[in-house]
Amino acid sequence: MPNFSSPFVPRIIRGTFSLGALGTLLGCWLHCVWMASETLADTIQVVAKADGSKAYAIKGTVLDFTGRQLTLQTPSGHQRRIPSERIRGVQTVWNPQHQAGDLAWQQDDWQQAITHYRAANQTEERTWVRRQILTRLMRCYQAAGDLATAGKLFLMIAASDPETPAYQYMPLAWSTAGGVDPNQAESWLAQSEVPPAVLLGASYLLATPARGQALRALAALRETPDQRLPITTLAIGQIWRARAMEASADEVRRWTRQVETFSEPLRAGPYLVLGVACQRLQQFEQASLYYLRIPVLYGDQRQLAARALVAAAGLQEQQNDRTAAITLLSEVVSRYKGTPEQQIAQRLLREWKEQKPEKITSRTSP
Repeated sequence: MPNFSSPFVPRIIRGTFSLGALGTLLGCWLHCVWMASETLADTIQVVAKADGSKAYAIKGTVLDFTGRQLTLQTPSGHQRRIPSERIRGVQTVWNPQHQAGDLAWQQDDWQQAITHYRAANQTEERTWVRRQILTRLMRCYQAAGDLATAGKLFLMIAASDPETPAYQYMPLAWSTAGGVDPNQAESWLAQSEVPPAVLLGASYLLATPARGQALRALAALRETPDQRLPITTLAIGQIWRARAMEASADEVRRWTRQVETFSEPLRAGPYLVLGVACQRLQQFEQASLYYLRIPVLYGDQRQLAARALVAAAGLQEQQNDRTAAITLLSEVVSRYKGTPEQQIAQRLLREWKEQKPEKITSRTSP
């Protein structure tokens, strides 16, 4: 028989032992365990219907979150898989460096954000969170103008998740403005077994003597059986870019129909190309619509949005509507700090104020 007289036995079990007291203690312990599990659990916002009209929250531990699905372990230990398109948000515990990176991100402090995100990635153990950190890092390097590093990070993300939603931010060249070293682009293009690398390399070689090789690579990527895949959609957009200054009106008309079949997150770059093509054909109203869709619908794609606004401002100036052009350039200055387009906009606004106008040189030509 147990020695209940031992001083190490709690009083509730010694002389004052009762079933009611033990039940109370057990209930309190279970409540604490439940509260701890609720605190540590991830909360996922799930859309119940395809139209997004109803949503509900579920708790558990996120085991993985890819472009295809979220894998959740429920409190009962079962695994549940939810299509990614039904996920509207995940609440979880981010490590302090991750939170500091998010704060710097919100302040457009790219270098500080890079420092914190790199530190967060070193200590984060969850693979799905590391992919999210790498995506933020990639976008920070894009914003800072380091497209080569951004491209390398994208390839790491795509290797971990071939259906990654980061494709919408893939650091492709959509204009001749800026780029990466041709040697780096050629290195990417040579990785024939890695389609995302081929796409990256080809996009930066279209404006070089290796244009023919780049076009052949893009044509091969375009022939992927499933035309809905991001790699195929973006390859088609890059082929349009290569033809934007020579395509016929009928060809551009076909593009305008086809672009509406693309996945919505992937349309920003192709919209810029269509704006250029329509402007060349003197379809000014249509060109303006395509340019302005980008900052309205894809404002978080900073480089594309800023270039589109400058192009739209140039179009307005070309049509002698300087008031509209000034409004668009002012938007670039206020929203897209640190971009090359901000410097262009500031210079033009200053010159116009001094009554020394200069035609806007578009940075969107393919």
